[in-house]
Amino acid sequence: MFSAHEVRPARRYAHRRPASSRRGMSWVGVVAGIVALVAVPVGGWMYLVGPSSKKLDVITHPVARTRFKHDVTEPGEIESSANVEIRCEVRARGNGAGGTAIIEIVPEGTHVVKGDFLVRFDSSALESELQAQQIVVNTSKAAVIQAQSVHDTAVISLKEYLQGTFRQEEEALEGEILVAKENLSVAEEYLKYSELLNSKGYVTTQQLEADRFAVEKALSEKQIGETKLNVLREFTKAKMVKQLEADIASAQAALASEQSSHELDVEKLNEIQTQIDKCEVFAPSAGQVVYANETNRRGGEEVIIDEGTLIRERQVVIRLPNSDQMQVKAKINESRIDLVKVGMKASVRVDAFPADELKGTVVKIDAFPMPGSWFNTSVKEYATIISIDTPSENLRPGMTAEVEIHVESVDDVLSVPVQTVFEHGAKHYCIIRDGEQLEARQIAIGSTNDKFVVVPSGLDDGEQVVLNPRSYLDAVELPKIEEVAEVTQLAKAEAEEPAAEARPQPAAGGAPDPSAMAKSIMSSMDKNGDGKIDRDEWPTDRADRFDPTDANKDGSIDAAEFQSAMQKLRAAMQAGGGPGGGPPGGGRPGGGPQGGAASGPGS
Repeated sequence: MFSAHEVRPARRYAHRRPASSRRGMSWVGVVAGIVALVAVPVGGWMYLVGPSSKKLDVITHPVARTRFKHDVTEPGEIESSANVEIRCEVRARGNGAGGTAIIEIVPEGTHVVKGDFLVRFDSSALESELQAQQIVVNTSKAAVIQAQSVHDTAVISLKEYLQGTFRQEEEALEGEILVAKENLSVAEEYLKYSELLNSKGYVTTQQLEADRFAVEKALSEKQIGETKLNVLREFTKAKMVKQLEADIASAQAALASEQSSHELDVEKLNEIQTQIDKCEVFAPSAGQVVYANETNRRGGEEVIIDEGTLIRERQVVIRLPNSDQMQVKAKINESRIDLVKVGMKASVRVDAFPADELKGTVVKIDAFPMPGSWFNTSVKEYATIISIDTPSENLRPGMTAEVEIHVESVDDVLSVPVQTVFEHGAKHYCIIRDGEQLEARQIAIGSTNDKFVVVPSGLDDGEQVVLNPRSYLDAVELPKIEEVAEVTQLAKAEAEEPAAEARPQPAAGGAPDPSAMAKSIMSSMDKNGDGKIDRDEWPTDRADRFDPTDANKDGSIDAAEFQSAMQKLRAAMQAGGGPGGGPPGGGRPGGGPQGGAASGPGS
């Protein structure tokens, strides 16, 4: 329970200004002032917002032993872990860039059984292509028949020659030789008889010579016939067989080519017919129809499943989820992904049924981040799957849910709100209210859940801790940070050097960048880590300073606005001789050896 008490600071410091001021201050003096602000961010904060004109009311929170719970909470979307995906298996015609249009589709949410109609794609282009391909198939079939005829003719021609033409020519030559032999025998008998008669004077010499010529002619005819028969058997037959066999081989090759071409044409015809058949899709199993709508995160283009939508090949059109196996897909920011482990338990609440809490378990964490949106590619999120251990029949894919992943749970530990803890010199402190006194106490911190932090040591049960400790740093004692003191002393030494030995003055804009100082101060105030200071993170006793700092009036102060305010602070420091109206001190912001009351802009 919070309590408010009016508390007087432990000491007040007089507002002092230097006895003499210069027109400007050296850059080393500005460095010293800025370093002091960075080392103790609240000092810069006090300069920025100025002192409150109201009395300070200390808001406290009791230290108590409670159960500490650390949950990572993220939004997610319900989906089925066992989806039957209906994909478009129709290839786009032409260049394939447009896809295939949906002609008819079953309404989303329809309960279907196996064999029910789901979706019909446009098949008009395929049907036209089928007709053209049928003509090509018929033409190639005629070419196959022609090639087969040529091949068969070549085979028959070989048989015709070997079993017909060759034998016919062979027998004719053998007959000619036989006749020539008979003629030769008769001529020889006539010659013998003529020689006998010529010796007795009955036959003239001319008749004898004629009979001798007849013998020579018959012999010549016999030799010619034998030569023709030998040429036929040895050469003509081999030549004709070789030529006819070559004709057969050529016809065989032509036939194989035509057959292959025809088979390809038939295969393409069948493929087109199959594509036409795939234009009509039926349910492979029972389920409830869910359209596979998609959103392109980078371009912002949506794919809405509906009649007329162009669908690319292999794109999911419909999902038939299994309602008994549901899960949540959540996106975990990279700043918290290391906290989440597979096997952690989770609680799931669906926006449609906020009163029902479902139990779940983390089953998968992606190793790589999801693609960032086009307007914010610097945000890295990891897809995480949480299975729902107690599914409800009311769950539907696509429902929005909130997931609480239980990272840590510890009983009976001391814890305080995170805003009660501040860092000083790389150590953690709380400001304790003891009656009307404030005390800064060093503590050890443990686990945190962005709201509370475990304190293993340094605090006791029942003590009161200040909720906005940075507003009261000037009222408590804190250890001196040696590094800041050393830098301040160096700045003083350089400021006292003679003008002839002084370092060159930086050009306009060459002074230390206030962005580093702004970043340090903002990091101490930005409790939710979103890079901005929201109104609820702004100290309540400085509420009147929020709107002037919020230049664009968007309800939060970003780094640019904070840096602009710090630049104004630096200008005021240069004009006034130092932060807080005095020379840089080694303790707290404000000037003298022990520090002083803040008197920055707005005082």
